[in-house]
Amino acid sequence: MDVTSDRKPLESGRLNFGPLSRVAYCVTGVVVFGFLSFSIAKVVIGSIYYNDCPSSPLIPLFLLVGAFIPGLFVVNVRLRNENVHASIRRLGLLCTVLGILFSLAWLIIGTIWVIPTYIDVTQGNNSYNVTASGRNDTQATITTIRTASTQQATCDRTLIGFSFAVIVIDWILITFVICFACMLFYYLVCS
Repeated sequence: MDVTSDRKPLESGRLNFGPLSRVAYCVTGVVVFGFLSFSIAKVVIGSIYYNDCPSSPLIPLFLLVGAFIPGLFVVNVRLRNENVHASIRRLGLLCTVLGILFSLAWLIIGTIWVIPTYIDVTQGNNSYNVTASGRNDTQATITTIRTASTQQATCDRTLIGFSFAVIVIDWILITFVICFACMLFYYLVCS
């Protein structure tokens, strides 16, 4: 047995990991399974309802592209091995940062596509009001009316409901990711 090794000795052919690392592996497995399931659901809903939202045909595209964003983070996990050269690890970190930025930009774009359509479909009308003062003041209200000749306010309720849920969940997740990245940056750089 190598005395300089920091790994625990083999017991019955397996590495002996402590209880904390077992919990970490279980949590990681659950998170990976959750992201994989969420991505599969995005692909299924986005492809089934691909042509069922004429008022905003880019919503299914938002789901389909958004399903593959977690793949950008897998690159970093694969490149974090201690046997990999430091420059390749930096490349993995760069992929993670670019993945977070792309995910944030794609989420903002998706929010812009989904929210107005969600409001139109759930309220069942073809117009929406934007108030400048926050009151129901007729002089401060700017009304945009979408006519049937310019744009139909139809979208499948399953698609728009799922897309709205994806927007909410993704905003929560990206907030956690950014907070975690800031804490990790602070820990690595400032301490």
